[in-house]
Amino acid sequence: MTAVLLLLANAQRGLQRQLGAPGPTLARLPGATATPAATAAVPPPATAQPVAENNHLSAADVQAISRAQIVPLATASDAPPLPPLPATLNDLPLNNFVVLPAPVAAHVRDIFARGQVAGRDQHAFAKIGDSSIADGFFLTRFDGPDYNLGPYAILEATLAYFAGSFGRDSVTVRQGMHSWSVLDPFWADRARCEAGETPLACEIRLLNPALAIIRLGTNDVNTPDYYEENMRLIVESLLALDIVPILGTKADQIDGPGGPNNGIVRRLAEEYQLPLWDFELVAATLPGRGLAPDGVHLTTFYPHDYDQPEAMQRGHALQNLSALLLLESVRRLVVPVGATVSVVEDG
Repeated sequence: MTAVLLLLANAQRGLQRQLGAPGPTLARLPGATATPAATAAVPPPATAQPVAENNHLSAADVQAISRAQIVPLATASDAPPLPPLPATLNDLPLNNFVVLPAPVAAHVRDIFARGQVAGRDQHAFAKIGDSSIADGFFLTRFDGPDYNLGPYAILEATLAYFAGSFGRDSVTVRQGMHSWSVLDPFWADRARCEAGETPLACEIRLLNPALAIIRLGTNDVNTPDYYEENMRLIVESLLALDIVPILGTKADQIDGPGGPNNGIVRRLAEEYQLPLWDFELVAATLPGRGLAPDGVHLTTFYPHDYDQPEAMQRGHALQNLSALLLLESVRRLVVPVGATVSVVEDG
């Protein structure tokens, strides 16, 4: 089904290029109407009428798409399997911090496939967060040459696939960002965002991502109910736009040991059947939880050289590595190895 929807999306975009029609434009987020995955009904693939209405295709173009048949040329089983990802990180099992059980995996594939029909950029992911992923330390170096993955060179495929997203200066990443700030036009970048546009709507319009990594909660202290309400709004807004939300826990315990915010993130990931990047568990393997003396920000590792043993003891180094393992795990879910398709006209 994913391959079918990806093909339909590619066919639509090809027609758009031929006709000079614009792609999707998102100036404002719609009202949050999505429901948790446990109860949400999965809509069928886009029909001819919405395609014509949303992408300005002619009736003839729509009929051509509707007559198309999917002819598999290869399947994932025809290609050699990918080498396995590392089983552990600092002796922590991969599936403890990259949480993608079978129901979540199926839901991710479905959201991603619908996003391709909607025209999302499958090679782009958005970053939504506070200073813990700001200041150029979170993934930024991987859009340039100054890094060495060392024993994790298998992740070069991840860097190639999502090139351009790692170093992006996101309007949804900012020091002091709260869960509610992402939804407040006051926090939008005046130079890049439109009047009245929230940071979230602005970033989606500018980047058009297929995935979004959400890492918030450090600045949402003593307001767990409000934090949960806003996190739900963010998640449901992304789901309504066929973007895969990826929820991440934080290393700090500024809301208290075993504080509520990480628990809220885990619960929302389970409720909505979404990927969970449980970085708190990774941080627990590090000296001082990988935190600087302020107890909030992560310890730095400027070399970005994973041949150095020090990398496995530094907060930012392990945050980046665990995030890359997450992205590669999701990529393998939604981009089957060797899966190719073709379109023929139904005579």
